[in-house]
Amino acid sequence: CSRVTPSPEEAFVIEPKHLEVYEKRIAEAVHEKNMMEQQREAEIARVQQDARELALTHEVAMIQEQMQVGRAGKDATLAARAETIELLQREAETRSAELEVDMELRAQEQAA
Repeated sequence: CSRVTPSPEEAFVIEPKHLEVYEKRIAEAVHEKNMMEQQREAEIARVQQDARELALTHEVAMIQEQMQVGRAGKDATLAARAETIELLQREAETRSAELEVDMELRAQEQAA
């Protein structure tokens, strides 16, 4: 009883009853792959959302820290600004007095 090797064409002939089984298995595998892709995409979206939330939390913490540092420095800054304003006012008063003296001198020169 010798076994006959099928030709290449015969080797790839799929019977209809087997074809339905293969099609069903392929459809199941494709569906499973799609579900896995959706789960993967959902997980990526969750990780990205977590990263955004973490970045925002960090940013809020940094801003709060800057505000605390700012409050401490604000008093010093305000004091320095007040001092600067005082100096500018004194300088303006001095210049104003100098201008008045100059105008008086010019008026006296023109009168003479």
